[in-house]
Amino acid sequence: GEGLPGLRNDRRGDMHVHLKVEFPKKLTKKEEELLREIADETQTADDLRERLIESNQTQIEVDEAEEDKMALLMGGEPDKPEEDSMSEEMLLRQLMAAQGQS
Repeated sequence: GEGLPGLRNDRRGDMHVHLKVEFPKKLTKKEEELLREIADETQTADDLRERLIESNQTQIEVDEAEEDKMALLMGGEPDKPEEDSMSEEMLLRQLMAAQGQS
């Protein structure tokens, strides 16, 4: 909550904003041209999602598995990690949720 603080406590509530947007029925050629420029520069939801995933990937370090030297010294088999069926996207969502960025 980033809204106003409560009267009886310091907790902030959710801020709800309602906008009324009116679009003109007719545009001049210049207005239409400018609107098309804005539309060309606007990113789609898929583009934003990809950028978010890429930005989080640069912040996550993955340690490479090291050989289990102790098991090799003791004559045993090295530990093998279990196969993980979690997708990269799901992993990133879980990490973001754990960091409170959901």
